[in-house]
Amino acid sequence: RHTRFLCVTGVQTCGLPIYQYNPIDFGTVGEKQVSEVVQQCCQYIEQGLKEDLSLERVSGILSVSPEHLTRLFRKEKGVPYYRYVLHRRIAESTRLMTRFPDMSVTEAAFNVGFSSSLQFSRMFKQITGQTPTAFQKKWKDKSF
Repeated sequence: RHTRFLCVTGVQTCGLPIYQYNPIDFGTVGEKQVSEVVQQCCQYIEQGLKEDLSLERVSGILSVSPEHLTRLFRKEKGVPYYRYVLHRRIAESTRLMTRFPDMSVTEAAFNVGFSSSLQFSRMFKQITGQTPTAFQKKWKDKSF
């Protein structure tokens, strides 16, 4: 299976790399063609990271049942819907924090759809193995 994402500083946890913000390759995953529903879903996620991306809401917008979207998404992307959304949000937050070094953790959290900086910090650390503040510090140290 392949994807066309770029890994950020080689960080990898739970078997899933953290990705830089990059347009998603909607072509094939392995040898399978990605369905139009999953393509539309991924496009919607990318355009609306700041919005409510609950499975129920997104499946309603796409006019499919949550169960159908869950099955399709996992089969075609290889990860559960919620994990994909979480990883895209964290990836976008790393992009924001590297592009805007003076952005606060709270600003980054709200800009990618987290309702609290505490929740964001927990998820960021769970996925990257470091806190957002530590990530920012390392990035700033490398920049100078």
